[in-house]
Amino acid sequence: MGLRVRRATAEMEDGSQHDDDPKSRAGKRPISLPQALRADIKLHLERYAQPGATGRLFVGPQGGIPRRRNFNRVWKKALKDAGIPNDMDLHLHDLRYTGSTWSARSGGP
Repeated sequence: MGLRVRRATAEMEDGSQHDDDPKSRAGKRPISLPQALRADIKLHLERYAQPGATGRLFVGPQGGIPRRRNFNRVWKKALKDAGIPNDMDLHLHDLRYTGSTWSARSGGP
C-alpha cells in the first residue's frame, strides 16, 4: 500500500493558509505503507478525512483546515486517549523517525 503527497498546506505568519506543491522533490515521492496499517488507514479515511481522491487527509472537528496553533492541544489529547504518559515526551516527528526506521529494517526505502 502506498500514498503520494501532491499538495501541502502552508500556514503563513499572518495566519493565512495556502495549498501548494510540497516544498521539495523528496516531499513528492511515493510513500510505502505496511500492509498491517491498511485497516487503520481505511478507518481514518472513513472517519476523519474529507471524501474523495482530492479530499484532505486531516480536517478539524468542524471540517476546517487544522492550524499550527491548535495542534499541540489536539496532539496532547490524542496521546492521552491512546494512554501514552506525559513523561514519555512524545512528539509527532518521533513517529516519523520510528516509522522510517521500521520501514528500513523491513527492507523498505
